Order: sequence, then C-alpha cells, then structure tokens
Amino acid sequence: MKKLSLYIFLVLLWCNVGYAKVGDVYFCEMDQLITIDDEGSTNYKTQKFKFNREKDSLKFGSSEGFFKNNTETVTFNAKEYFFGGNDYGRFIYREGKLIYSQLLNHPTEGVNSVTVIATCEIF
Repeated sequence: MKKLSLYIFLVLLWCNVGYAKVGDVYFCEMDQLITIDDEGSTNYKTQKFKFNREKDSLKFGSSEGFFKNNTETVTFNAKEYFFGGNDYGRFIYREGKLIYSQLLNHPTEGVNSVTVIATCEIF
C-alpha cells in the first residue's frame, strides 16, 4: 500500500511538471510579424523576446523590439492557457503559442492592425 501511494504521488508530480506558473519566464521567437492596412499586408523581420508571467499581467523585457517595456493585463488564467489585453491590443497564449493583435488608428495614416504569432518556451 505504501508503494502504491508513492507511485500515485510521483505520477501526480510528473503530470504537473509541464505546466507553468506565476513567476515563470517565457522566451519567445516570432513566427510572423505582420501589419495589415487598406493597401494589403506587410511582413516584417521576426524578433525574439521574453516576458515574465505575473498573476494579473505579462511584463515584457526591456530589450529592443516590438514588445519593449510593454505590460499586458491577464484577464483569464488556466495553466498553459491565458489571455487578456486592453482596448487596443489582445493576446492569447495556449500551450506554447502566443498570438497578439493590436488595432492602430492613426489620424494621418488611417486604420491598420499588427499581428504577432510566436512560439514560446518556459525557462
């Protein structure tokens, strides 16, 4: 009976290993960085970035790039599935994929959007 309890305990520990938690750091590499406007779409050079997962937010690093010093609000959180954003941008993260979309409304350039698709790993 003691061995059975030990095996069950070890299996439960192993099942939890793959899930991230608050305080983890995610290292990501963009698969695509795209803007879309009235004239079509433009692909840009992809970037690497990282973010810290906090209880109610994602805090991005201070290195150069699209997400430099950015903070995004997390509104839903369930292990490796979380999402959030604000009035201008929304993100969703699910099992290693981050998708971020932002709507931009420039007085002189019109309306366009930016979409980022990235693959992330927990460090």
